[in-house]
Amino acid sequence: MAIEVAPERKIKVPVWVIVLYGIILVLFLFLAGSGFYFYTLTKKLEKEIKEKEKQIIPTAEERALERDVVSKAKRIKIFSELLSGHKKINNVFSLIESFCLPKVQFTDFKLDTKKNLLSLSGRADNFVTLEQQIMVLKEEKFIKSVSLSQIGIAKEGGANFAFEITLDPEIYYISEDELPTQLGEEEETETTGETELIPQAESEQEEETESQQEIESEQEETGTENQQKETTSP
Repeated sequence: MAIEVAPERKIKVPVWVIVLYGIILVLFLFLAGSGFYFYTLTKKLEKEIKEKEKQIIPTAEERALERDVVSKAKRIKIFSELLSGHKKINNVFSLIESFCLPKVQFTDFKLDTKKNLLSLSGRADNFVTLEQQIMVLKEEKFIKSVSLSQIGIAKEGGANFAFEITLDPEIYYISEDELPTQLGEEEETETTGETELIPQAESEQEEETESQQEIESEQEETGTENQQKETTSP
């Protein structure tokens, strides 16, 4: 009995399936290429970041140098603050020299920088000079107030005194160019001229009193002579 073999049938693949497989293959290759590209790019970026971090992160020597610079900067700042807040006491001595009159002598000096209080004691030739000294102090721009705490007559002549002077805090921080200069010759001549007028007036008053006394004595003498003549006449 003969066996008949049926011929094999060729399976025809639809065209759309082939197109679909082609698209999938292209997408797979694109994704694989993109993944490889991004992988290599990521590795490259990581390498660059590590190199930048090495450059940014300081070494031990750089850290030590940085600490040294910071400590020195703090010291400079503290020193500058102390220097800016330093009070120039010499300015007070220059101020005293500027307002001291020629006929006034300061014998004692006390300064309280916290209260800005200056205590001065001394001697003036007379009370008129002392009054002039007080007027000069009141006109000084770096002096806020002046009070006469003590006054008396000196044994050797003249007037003893003691001042309580309140200073302007600005006096401690100004430069030498801003300090007041010493009293000029014109001020000195004015003060000496005023002091000379008083003894002249006193001498004039003494002369007037002496002349009045002479006139009264002459009148008394003439009166006694007239009385004597009246008694001797018969």
